[in-house]
Amino acid sequence: MPIVSVIVPCFNVEKYLYKCVNRLLEQSFQDIEILLIDDGSTDNTGGLCDELSDRSEIIRAYHKDNGGLSDARNFGLRVANGKYIYFCDPDDYVENTLLSALTYDMESINADLSICSYYMEIVDNVGKVLSSQAYSLDENLFLLNQQKIREYLVYLHDQSLVYNAWNKLYKKEIIDKFNLKYKKIPIGEDWEFNLNYLLYCNRITVNKQCLYHYIRERSGALSTSYRSNWFELRKDEHKCVVEYFRMLGILSKGKEYL
Repeated sequence: MPIVSVIVPCFNVEKYLYKCVNRLLEQSFQDIEILLIDDGSTDNTGGLCDELSDRSEIIRAYHKDNGGLSDARNFGLRVANGKYIYFCDPDDYVENTLLSALTYDMESINADLSICSYYMEIVDNVGKVLSSQAYSLDENLFLLNQQKIREYLVYLHDQSLVYNAWNKLYKKEIIDKFNLKYKKIPIGEDWEFNLNYLLYCNRITVNKQCLYHYIRERSGALSTSYRSNWFELRKDEHKCVVEYFRMLGILSKGKEYL
């Protein structure tokens, strides 16, 4: 049984998949399995998944009807064998020490969640980085009880380190025990999953190293589809965040969180 299951949901990413998977294969920590979940792609992504699976015994390719990101990740969770779960988006890439750092931090204090810092980048159509912004801390954090987690949660949210799935290592035991799944919602599926997962965390580590490269935008391409109700969706999401913090006793009823 591998230590880490890396779940890569894939939909029409033939241009980027090789780089993403090659970076995963170059990890200094190699006790892993890489699960490529082809979510009904209409380009050659499915064929590339099979090709990569034939190339390495630690890669497994799966093909399913299109169901969206949440459905693909849930599929990956069902077939994963690892002690820990790591989600990687196929159009991004990682540093080769990401899994070793996250795993070491997790096991050093028997944490329930291991988080790393990351870069948000804008690149051109040949992959050249046009701009890069680091989302990181000045020092590593080790939050050793629920009180400490709640004390730092708003701060970590403000540093944009809580929201996403791809800068975190999760315990599969917790996901299975509490039947945690990704919901198919318009936006914020990562955030919703993380909020539920955090309810069962007693220890968390946060690594100041930027180990993930999140490609926010590619010059000359539309990175996201237009949504006429985007503002309303974000406002509803924000309301849920505030209510969650209040439920944990982090925010008082009379305090406005902006």
